Amino acid sequence: MPASKLLRLIPFLLAVAFLHATASAQCVTGISPSGPQTVPPGGAALTFALTVAANCTAGVSSNAGWAVVTTPVVGSLIGLTTAVVATQPNLTGASRSGTVTIGTFSIPLSQASAIPCTYSFSPPSPLTLNALGGQLVSVTVTTLSGCSWITSSNDPWVNATGGQTGSGDVVLTAQANNTGVTRNGSLAIAGITYNVTQPPVSTCASVAPTPATGTTMPPSGGSLVINWTLPSACAWTASVNAPFTVSPASGTGSAQITVSAPPNTTGGDLGRGVSFASGGATPLIVITQAALQPVQLSGPTTFPAQVGVPFSITYAANGGGGAPLYF
Repeated sequence: MPASKLLRLIPFLLAVAFLHATASAQCVTGISPSGPQTVPPGGAALTFALTVAANCTAGVSSNAGWAVVTTPVVGSLIGLTTAVVATQPNLTGASRSGTVTIGTFSIPLSQASAIPCTYSFSPPSPLTLNALGGQLVSVTVTTLSGCSWITSSNDPWVNATGGQTGSGDVVLTAQANNTGVTRNGSLAIAGITYNVTQPPVSTCASVAPTPATGTTMPPSGGSLVINWTLPSACAWTASVNAPFTVSPASGTGSAQITVSAPPNTTGGDLGRGVSFASGGATPLIVITQAALQPVQLSGPTTFPAQVGVPFSITYAANGGGGAPLYF
């Protein structure tokens, strides 16, 4: 085909393309119902009556995965057809919305939850907090994926943070309870009261053990006594690393605790911490032990040959003064 004829066809081809595009855009000329639609919580098939142009196919789309146009929209000779939108049950616990588009018509959809939001807590209410406070404690909130919640504290001595959509954790911590009595408080989690309780700091935790015979163990070994004056109801434990030992290692009420050690033949000084525990307190007393020094001898290097003639050798041990030995 000569180029001149081809050039004369270009306006015609452009006009055909324009008319085709216009016809496609106007494939659906009417829709009923045309306004926002409320979808039943359990889901449903929504049917729309369409007025369409002949011999055209309209585009359909949805921005919500739970709502899908299940029938193609194709023009007919009589100019009428239907479109079906299938929707799923809403099991999220929260309302949701979306939009389906049929041709040039956009239909807003909304759907309430088929089931209400429920919340469960682990550990369950009430929760007992440490008397000394300061400990981070987690409470797991279990709910549906669409359920939102927040947390707040109803008492100044306990702090709580947490809140989101779906399951998650509340983190709380309390101040030390120095009131002398058990106190009760509460949180509001998802609008539900969650109770907490906190015993008072025990007098068991306020009394420290005291060394009765010092904190220095003799190099040659021996024992020291530690006194611990406690109320009769206070349970306690004591422990120390080898080679030291404690006796007794546990009890209730006041006690005399003996710390024992063998001679220190390691060549170096030793230090051992005696760990105590009662009422949440963990005091520590450090016991030291110097190394055992070797025995040193001094005296004559030769000995008289006569029988019955006495002589002496002086010895010193553990850094002490000399003392003669007579032979």
